[in-house]
Amino acid sequence: MRKLDKKPGNRLFREGRRYIHTQLKNHLNNAIMFSCIMLLFTVPTIAQHNFTLYHNAQLPQASFENPGQEVWMNGYLILPGLSGARFDLFSDGPFLEQMNLNKDFALNAISSDILNAENMLNGSAQSTILGFGFRHKAGFFHFKLQEHFTADIHYPRPLFELIENYNAEAGSLNTYALDPLTFNASHFRSYTFGYTHRFTKLSIGANLRYLQGIANVNITNNNLGINYSKDDGGYSVQGSLEALTAGTEMYKDPKTTNFIKGSGNSGFALDVGGAFHFSRKFEMSFAAQNLGKLFWKNHIHQTTMLDETTVFQAKDSQELSDELEENFTALFDDEIISSNGNKYQTNLRQKYLLGARYFFTPSTNMGLLFHTDVWDGQANFGGALSLNTQVQDIIGFSLVASKYQNESFDLGAGFNFNVGPVQFYAMTDNIVSMVSKEGSHKLHGMAGINFIFGKMTRKQAVLHNPPKDLVVAPPAPILVRELPVYFTNEPDYTPRAPLPLTEQVIGGNSALDKMDEEPLPEGYIRYRAQVSDAESNKPLNEVSINVYKLKSRQIQVLVHSEMTKHGYFSIPI
Repeated sequence: MRKLDKKPGNRLFREGRRYIHTQLKNHLNNAIMFSCIMLLFTVPTIAQHNFTLYHNAQLPQASFENPGQEVWMNGYLILPGLSGARFDLFSDGPFLEQMNLNKDFALNAISSDILNAENMLNGSAQSTILGFGFRHKAGFFHFKLQEHFTADIHYPRPLFELIENYNAEAGSLNTYALDPLTFNASHFRSYTFGYTHRFTKLSIGANLRYLQGIANVNITNNNLGINYSKDDGGYSVQGSLEALTAGTEMYKDPKTTNFIKGSGNSGFALDVGGAFHFSRKFEMSFAAQNLGKLFWKNHIHQTTMLDETTVFQAKDSQELSDELEENFTALFDDEIISSNGNKYQTNLRQKYLLGARYFFTPSTNMGLLFHTDVWDGQANFGGALSLNTQVQDIIGFSLVASKYQNESFDLGAGFNFNVGPVQFYAMTDNIVSMVSKEGSHKLHGMAGINFIFGKMTRKQAVLHNPPKDLVVAPPAPILVRELPVYFTNEPDYTPRAPLPLTEQVIGGNSALDKMDEEPLPEGYIRYRAQVSDAESNKPLNEVSINVYKLKSRQIQVLVHSEMTKHGYFSIPI
């Protein structure tokens, strides 16, 4: 297919397009090469919903899922190439194996029989360039620098029916409604500053993220449809397919400084979360991620990919598939796109999580997690039940059963192993994809090496280590040492008032000794004792002594009160 010359400025498929296509392939290969370099260490590390990670507080990456849930360590360091990364790939349409993603991908290799009426394929990659965190009193500070790649495509079954029927139209009139066809891909960098604070029963935190936009491709659909009429001589297009790009010329510039500086686009996002510690046995948590947007204002280009000016010239389905792919790859060449685009924005995929854990022991718990992600106005739901255990601070295991919308049940597993400050970890939400790709709609997992300092168990981090700035110190334990008791027979006795503090110890003759010499009335005893610290056995200073007389079960009367600075007292009772 080609564009008619009556629409100036659009040169996607003019004469000589083969030469342009060759150049585009070179630019696209450069982009793919750069992406591969950035993600070399993610090849064995692919992840999706992170059901297994959420309740693994022994990993610093758990703070990425819920900034309000404390991690069980005093500090951590995440380094590029060692600490792992994440790559997500999910399809609600054909199975991954049927899409030939592990071979040479081609549109005409996908049969329309395996497609839903509307299908979605999304993928994302995330690598942590640098991350660290440290505990200070009742707070935990985080910093992360991460690289992100995201892509979402919604495509209808009629697109592949068109490819299949292109060189063998059976009827005289066919209509292919392609209005669900959309595509959005972004490359951006995030700078995250996070803080978690623990109160007596609640820990709460937030991550504030500055987003540096690198590049974006956004394809929107304006009621696109393709009609075939044998009488009218072939195919015609109704509606249009519009494309906006921002910063895509970065991929053809050999200077990597462009990727560091970005394209002048930016955005902001917020993650919030918390955990309620109802008791030593039970806690609940919540989190909301990616509350923000990317704003594309610079290096914007706009073009029309398909509209009524399109003329189909492909000879068969293979050539039509090549033409469609060629039309898409042309978006990465800024020279053939008119630079008159408008400002636009990209929403992030928001996630909302609600979790609960019951601890059989401080190191073994069962967790429940509900997961919702929102994208393009649609909500997708999932949940997981996990069993997690930590053997002291050396090794931990997790086993997870999860269910995501429109998917069958999955099994996940994970472990972490600590050798000094070095922590090895690996986990996946989907064991099925590793065993049988033929039956899987997704691929995911995580693996890497962290450096952690002051590693703890939950008992040490949450239960036996309350915030220092909020704890009221309990009374010091005391030891009362009884001295001899003296009985006397004397007339009625009136309790005397306590001596002033300045008179209680005077030189070598104490007021206590003077008090002992005074006669007591009949029926009274003199109680003498020394109050000492239980650990040091030294007399305590400023001890207050109060004596009450019990007149009934509900009434008490204060009959004597005194203060001593030397730990000794003598009371007539």
